Amino acid sequence: MNRTVSAEESTISQDSDSPPKKKTGEIKKEALRPVKSLEPVAQDNYECSICLSWLKEPVVTKCGHRFCKICLEEWRTKKNSKCPLDDMNLSVDDIFPDNYTKREIENMRRSFPDQFEPPNQIFECRFSTISCDFKSSDPQEVENHMKNEYKEHIDMLLSSHLKSQYHTWEPSEKSPTETANKVTLFQQQTTRELINAMYERIVVLEQQNREQELKIAKLEQLETKRNGILVWKFEDFRKKFETMQLNPQTMYYSSECYTDPNGYKFCARINLSQKEKDCLSFHIHLMRSDNDYHLSWPFIGRIKITMINKDPTFNQTDILMSKPEIKAFHRPPEDISPRGFGFTEYAFINEIIKRGFIDNNDCLTIKIEMNIV
Repeated sequence: MNRTVSAEESTISQDSDSPPKKKTGEIKKEALRPVKSLEPVAQDNYECSICLSWLKEPVVTKCGHRFCKICLEEWRTKKNSKCPLDDMNLSVDDIFPDNYTKREIENMRRSFPDQFEPPNQIFECRFSTISCDFKSSDPQEVENHMKNEYKEHIDMLLSSHLKSQYHTWEPSEKSPTETANKVTLFQQQTTRELINAMYERIVVLEQQNREQELKIAKLEQLETKRNGILVWKFEDFRKKFETMQLNPQTMYYSSECYTDPNGYKFCARINLSQKEKDCLSFHIHLMRSDNDYHLSWPFIGRIKITMINKDPTFNQTDILMSKPEIKAFHRPPEDISPRGFGFTEYAFINEIIKRGFIDNNDCLTIKIEMNIV
């Protein structure tokens, strides 16, 4: 059939306050402390105003303030290039090594080494009370140990629970047979309680695992909708065709898709042709999205529409190029642009069925690809 491309109409600032400027002296600086003659307490001139500790690789700024070299570099990288104390702009050329202060601190370090090299803090596993002997000076290593060794920790909990139950039980002065029976009964009861507790925990973990799987599936599904390819499975084809015959104004829309993760949002529409009542009309509609403000308008690109046949060699493919003068490619004024671009007479119903475009599940599949040029 001779088809013509059409662009038809369907029937269908917030001010952001800048973060407040940090005031001078936001870094808490201790008052000058008296220094005893034999104690190496850090004086102001030996103390970094950022970490409030002894200066390490001291540097001095053009405004006369001293800091650890690493502390000041991190400050300039993560916050701003101003002096932390008086907000004076600092460039790399305005920061100088303070070798005199470095020598003074080294002399004090040799005289009082314990004041400069405090012992490393040791962190224990939270299950140390039930026989886990893992220790580390790095708290992150302890956290990783907790995550990776949870099975061993559960075994420790079970063993510890059983031992505590056995230790708190005291046998009565009765016959050995009766005592043995009570011990066995107690063991069975304790075991059942543990099994029930573990079963409840397993149910909770399985539920959490299922929730994570659903989240991952949702993210994967979202990702497939952001590659410029929309595969529309128009199910219950014959039933929907009857509905459109009874009400010619009925229109069916596909799900939305994006040309890329930060690109144009679009969907497709199917309805009966206004001229040929046994012919389908097919159009593409741009949709409003959060990406619109940074996109170039009108949309300029190529649209490839493929009607999938049972035999792929008989697929019907149409390639269209956008036209800037057509309103359908301008920024959508509504959630779905009222103007669409496509075919008012796309395909006759009997040809769609006869030529094998409807699969065994009464589904018509149309693939739409939109690429920015």
